[in-house]
Formats: sequence, C-alpha cells, structure tokens
Amino acid sequence: QAFRIGRAVYGFQFHFEADQPMVRDWSAAFAPLIAARNPDWAGKLDGEMASNGPRADAAGLAIARAWVATI
Repeated sequence: QAFRIGRAVYGFQFHFEADQPMVRDWSAAFAPLIAARNPDWAGKLDGEMASNGPRADAAGLAIARAWVATI
C-alpha cells in the first residue's frame, strides 16, 4: 500500500528499497521468525526470487527515483 495526502505527505506500507540481495539477507537473518510463520519459505525463496525478483527490483527502483525526484 502506498498513498499521498496533499502535497507533502506520503505513506508506504512496504519496503520498496528491498532488492533481491536485501531480501536474501533478511531471509537469513530472520530465518527462525520466518519459519515459524511460513515453514516453506526457505524452499520457496529461490523460485520466488527467479519469478518476481527482477520485476520487484525494477519497481522498487522506479518508486525510489520518483520519490527522490519530488524532494
């Protein structure tokens, strides 16, 4: 979710800056917490990265560039 109110208020309820290397780092660093909530995550990570990673990276970069262009 993302929103804007007026000229200067923006809200993001996701990590658009989280690229593939960061997601891998977070997945390793928080493995016990993730496994408790989604036991299959470790086995799905590579497939998710392959199918969604490049587009997610591109979208996150586009959001970051657009946001920086406003300030």
